This record gives sequence, structure tokens and C-alpha cells, in this order.
Amino acid sequence: VSLDNGTVRLQSVKLTGPKTTIQATGTASVQGQNMNLKLDANADLGLLQNFSQDIESAGSVVLAATIRGPVSKPLVNGALELRAAGLHYAGFANGISNANGTVVFNGNSATIRNLSAESGGGSITASGFVGYAGTLRFGLHANASNTRLQVQQGVSVVTAADIHLSGTTDHSLVSGTVTIEALNYLPQSDIGSLLSRAAPPVQAPSAPSPLLDNMRLDIRVRTSPALAVQASVAQNLQADADLRIRGTAAQPGVLGRVNVSEGQLVFFGSTFTVNSGSIGFYNPVRIDPVLDISLETQAKGVDVVLHVTGPIDNMKLSYTSDPPLQFQEIV
Repeated sequence: VSLDNGTVRLQSVKLTGPKTTIQATGTASVQGQNMNLKLDANADLGLLQNFSQDIESAGSVVLAATIRGPVSKPLVNGALELRAAGLHYAGFANGISNANGTVVFNGNSATIRNLSAESGGGSITASGFVGYAGTLRFGLHANASNTRLQVQQGVSVVTAADIHLSGTTDHSLVSGTVTIEALNYLPQSDIGSLLSRAAPPVQAPSAPSPLLDNMRLDIRVRTSPALAVQASVAQNLQADADLRIRGTAAQPGVLGRVNVSEGQLVFFGSTFTVNSGSIGFYNPVRIDPVLDISLETQAKGVDVVLHVTGPIDNMKLSYTSDPPLQFQEIV
């Protein structure tokens, strides 16, 4: 490396490590006014595990690029290639594995080509572009098939999705469809307990995020006609849903309804037959489920019907029986 009249010249720079080689040549102004650099790298992504115990990573990344212009507005040309890349962070239920594809850099934009990966037992593909000349612009498309997502502890869904993200940091839209193909509960799960855990938490004030605050949502979520509910606590359960996720990424809301037509389920420790039921969503700026469910069971020769109504965080329970009994006797 040499320095001449405020210009740093990289004559021969090479870094090597386990399955990793990084090389650079070119020039750069000390004041950041101008760069003309050439980078070549073949790096092992498994090295990321050395920086954090919460990260599991594998595969490699290959980069061949030139960087020209001022540091504040560089022009990047070249390509970055992922080869069997994998990344999983301990704080997220789903990770990415076997990611392969190419990102092509063309001055002040990047285009995703033929990017595919595996997640949650299913496949994901992505394409589109990101422009970074002044305001960040993006037009991205992702498609998922047979991908399992953990909704909350004890509950997971298998989905197919077709999602688009377009716009800028000041005004963007996430749109598309998500189809729920299967619903799974862990054996120890209880429907009533799950609904209680889903009660909207008290929101603590958080720092504003311009990107998330300005990112509007318009995503349709529906069940597949062949929806399969798999759990020891829910037998022959038939349900369908047609929901819209609206609001913003920082403050999402849900509109629509989930209907439960028949089957058996465990509700707060007791097994009930579903007479009818619905979970409605009416708040476009908040996820606020409202229940209207009629459940029936038999105890000591008495038929008992339980009606559950109201929002998740303030459910109202009422009982009737045949033959008629006092409320306390039914309980």
C-alpha cells in the first residue's frame, strides 16, 4: 500500500482464512472524494459463527466487483453469488438454507437473479431490484411454497405465498396473497390457552422507523379448500378463513373472519364439540380478534353448551344446559 499526494494506492492486498480469500487493488482518495477499486472475494459464510453464538451459518459467497466515484455516492458494478448459503439466528423461528443465486450490481442499483432457498421445509424464490441513487427504491417479489411458520409457541402453519414489495423508503406497499394449507398444534396445546396468549399486549412506546411507518400492507390471507388441521386437541376440525392484513408494517391491522363449522377441540382443559363459531377482525390498525363460538359437551349425563363471545382480552363465557341447571351447578 502506498500513499502519494492524498491518494492511497492498493498495489497488492490479499487476506486469507479458512476457505476464504479476499483480494483488492486500486486507488482511493484520503478525503473520500474518489475511489477506483477492484474487489474479488470467495468467503466461507461459516465464519459468521465465530462472531456470535446466536448465528448458525454455512455455504459461501463469491464477489467480483469494481467501485468507482465518491464514498458518499459510489457506483458499484459486478456480481455477488451465493452458493449453498445458510443462515439461522436464534431469535427467529425460521432460517434460510441452501440459498443459491446471483445479485448483479449495475452502478447505483442491484438486481436479484435466480435466487432460491429453503426455509421451514419448503422452498422460497426471490427476484427484483433495489435502487440506491439518493432515495432507496425497491421492486421485489418473493414466492414461497410449503413453508412452515411458527405463529406462536405450540402453533405452526404451512403456507404458500406470493408477496410483492414496491416503492421507496418514503412510500411503499407490501401486497400479495398467503394461503394456509395446514394448521398444526403441539399435543399439549389447548385452544383456550392459545387464544389467551394471543391477547394483544400493551404496546410500549418505541422509536419511530421511517421505513416501517411508511410501508403500507395489503395482504390477503385465506385457507386452502383442502386445509388440514393436525393436533391431538382438535379432531376433524373444519375451518376456513378470509382475512386482509392492512395498516402499516409498524402497526398492522386485520380485517375479515375465521369460521369454524364442525369438529372437536379442547377448550381450557375440557373437550367440546363445535356447534358454530367465528373469529372476526374489525380493526384496520390493530390485530384485535372478536370471538363468537358455541361449544357443546356432556358431563355426568348433562348436555352443556358454552358460548364464548367478545374480544380475546375480555372474553365473556355463558353456559346453558339440558336439563336446565343453575350456573354454579354447570360450572
